[in-house]
Amino acid sequence: MNFTGNPGRRPLAALWLLGLMLPLWGCSQEGAGLALVGPEWRLVEYGGLDHPAQVLEGTEAQVQFGPDGRMVGNAGCNDIQASYQLQGDRLEIGEIASTRKFCHDPEDIMDQEAQIIRALMSAESASIEDNRLRIFYDQSRRALFFRQAAP
Repeated sequence: MNFTGNPGRRPLAALWLLGLMLPLWGCSQEGAGLALVGPEWRLVEYGGLDHPAQVLEGTEAQVQFGPDGRMVGNAGCNDIQASYQLQGDRLEIGEIASTRKFCHDPEDIMDQEAQIIRALMSAESASIEDNRLRIFYDQSRRALFFRQAAP
């Protein structure tokens, strides 16, 4: 197609190109070899790689990554959502929006939730092995350790 001769056709060319590119828009979200998209991931531990902290008894935090570049989940008390980008094993999670409930049981739930949210927003990379997801942060010295929820 040659749209250079008629300036009135240039917007049509742009729309045509956009139409070709839209199906490819979200293709980079899954990354090379990381099956991040789809399953629900439940947080098991978080913190230092050598001595991570267990998630507080009676709490559950989980995330799910969609093919549209959106992450949704729950940080233990509040629902969360954010955009994300995954290229290879490099993971970036945008600003997290959350509901604003206050939970008091167990006692340290809000502290745990704040740590989880900060860690997600500081994500640097991710790896999956044996249905376990690790999201690394703090120069890969710390991680969030998830296991894939049963379907």
